[in-house]
Amino acid sequence: MSRKICVVTGSRAEYGLLRWVMEAIRAAPDLRLQLIVTGMHLSPEFGLTYREIERDGFHIDRQVEMLLSSDTAVGIAKSMGLGLIGFGEALQQLQPDVLLVLGDRFEIFSAAAAALVAKIPIAHLHGGETTEGAFDEALRHSITKMAQLHFVAAEEYRRRVVQLGENPERVFLVGGLGIDSIKKLPLLDRAALETELGWSRFIRRRSMMWLASSSSRNCSRRWINGRTRTLYSRCPTPIPTDVHCRPRSSSMPPLAPMPMRMCRWARLATCPVSARWTPWSATPRAA
Repeated sequence: MSRKICVVTGSRAEYGLLRWVMEAIRAAPDLRLQLIVTGMHLSPEFGLTYREIERDGFHIDRQVEMLLSSDTAVGIAKSMGLGLIGFGEALQQLQPDVLLVLGDRFEIFSAAAAALVAKIPIAHLHGGETTEGAFDEALRHSITKMAQLHFVAAEEYRRRVVQLGENPERVFLVGGLGIDSIKKLPLLDRAALETELGWSRFIRRRSMMWLASSSSRNCSRRWINGRTRTLYSRCPTPIPTDVHCRPRSSSMPPLAPMPMRMCRWARLATCPVSARWTPWSATPRAA
């Protein structure tokens, strides 16, 4: 009889790490994959990314609607409450043998809390890590305390999980899941990359460096200026550095745009969902 492993995913970033684990579970003859999608995957504001999961060939067993269009403290608390109700119902219907979750998002906390009450064993990926200055760290460690199996990315994180009181025999050092994506995802060659970005005439015969940051919460003028000077001193190719810092939460004070050494033909545009290159129409300087 196959064992049912229920995976919960609430965002595209998280799914990118979970995908190859899900592929391995689906391929195992003695395991049966169950999938619950929630959070940003189901939001039109974030692109309805559950469709990407379906395009990858996965069957979605349940959808748990929980995300309110608000990132205030009250809005997040209400979303967590809706998630707890939705996951309670979904787990009762699916009856998994193990719930597999990753990270520190509040959607995952709701899923873990529902599984804890239902006496469903929890396997937690990427526990023991820290997120300074955010309540995510408390959620991550709370999920650790609710879980029975722990799969961590580094020895430091393994020690931290053990320090939290977990049985060392149930804490497994497996490395970061992003390595699977690096090894298995097909990479674009230079010609395909130039075509995809529409930058063929800009970056031909040049080296190119892409600097990406997933969070602007802690950015500062001094930090960005320092990194910019370092990159300009080491990289011969001009680097777009028009950075606009946006607060993640409406409760945080807005930050004004901070342009620095603007490249003449490109701009790095950031938004809460993604960061991408946006070509400018100005003529590039000669190579």
